[in-house]
Amino acid sequence: MLEFYRDNKKAIDKSVYIILTMLAVYLFARFLIAYFAPFIIGYIISLIIGRPVDFLHSKLKIWRGVSVITMLLLCVSIILAGGTLIISQLIRQIESFAQRLPEYTSIIQDALERAQYTLEGVNLPYIFNISLNEVVADLGVQAATTLGAFVTQATLNAATALPHLVITIIFSIIAAFFFTKDKQKINSALRNNLPAGIVRSLRNFKRELFSAAGGYIKAQFILMSLVVAISFLGLTIIGNPYAIFIGLAIGVLDLLPVLGAGAVLVPWAIVSFITGNVQLGISLLVLYVVCLLTRQSLEPKIVGEQIGVHPLLTLMSIFFGLNVFGPIGIILGPFIAIALKVAFMGEEKKSLENN
Repeated sequence: MLEFYRDNKKAIDKSVYIILTMLAVYLFARFLIAYFAPFIIGYIISLIIGRPVDFLHSKLKIWRGVSVITMLLLCVSIILAGGTLIISQLIRQIESFAQRLPEYTSIIQDALERAQYTLEGVNLPYIFNISLNEVVADLGVQAATTLGAFVTQATLNAATALPHLVITIIFSIIAAFFFTKDKQKINSALRNNLPAGIVRSLRNFKRELFSAAGGYIKAQFILMSLVVAISFLGLTIIGNPYAIFIGLAIGVLDLLPVLGAGAVLVPWAIVSFITGNVQLGISLLVLYVVCLLTRQSLEPKIVGEQIGVHPLLTLMSIFFGLNVFGPIGIILGPFIAIALKVAFMGEEKKSLENN
């Protein structure tokens, strides 16, 4: 056994290193990331505001603490303004939908009545002779009740999660303040208390990770632009007057792991079929399939090229992340692949230096 290890030391060490790295990343992402979330968020914020703070401190001679507070207040103001705008629009859309719910119910009921008239005279089993009017008689009441229950449950969930969210935000802002204000002290402490090899590895890991993260964001922007263009072209051919707005909305939703373009196109197609507009329903389904195939076929290649990982490994990382972490794993998976790539490159470089 010892002789076998000596003969295959390089391959065995590399395999063990990769397995341990995968295990460490998995355990951290699965069990520990929630406990470090405020500090991870704070560090990301510090990276975003770092250069503006350096400019205010070095060029305008403003005390670094004041510069950090100024940039944090600016970031918080932008986030609050954007969040308020999104939430207000969402509430307005929900209210509008609730007000028009009886109208939608009436449309569906009329479509079902037309279907019942079409089926009259057809010799169907007794079980199918139930009046469709009876089936949809209380459709409006049930829909309103369901919507009300959903809104109530969502409000309770939000109220329950609010204290933890507020604490996380406060800790993130405080962490961002100290990460940015004491950046030099933190870097000096790491250099003085950690071995030079570990410091160099962490520096390389940070550089490669953020380079790949930028590539991943760029890749998602490319995919979103393709989906927006396809949606706009398809809706224009269909003759929809809101092709630009709906196309942009589909592109943004396509970035989200759970929703995607189907969140708009599939329900729209179903309603079109129910209301008797079969041609529109088929057109929307075709558009959805084109958007889906475009993203699924190009995502591994584009993301792989931007983050420097082979498309096959990118596809494997997306599938792994989806099965291990759920929908958010579609995003976490490629980052795990990036971490493994950086760790593997570091170990390979170390082996070459030793030899």
